[in-house]
Amino acid sequence: MEDFKYSTDYIDSYCQRYHGHTNWQYVESNDTAVATTIIIYKEPDGDDDD
Repeated sequence: MEDFKYSTDYIDSYCQRYHGHTNWQYVESNDTAVATTIIIYKEPDGDDDD
C-alpha cells in the first residue's frame, strides 16, 4: 500500500494499464460469499480525468 495514497488507486492503475482508462465501479453483491464486485467497463466514461 506504500505506492498509492488510496487503496482504489490500485484499481485505477490496473484499469489504466490494461484498458486505457479508469472507468470502473463497485457493486454490492447479494451473494454472501462475495464481499464486493468490481466492474471494469470496456469504454471510458467520458470524464476528462483519464
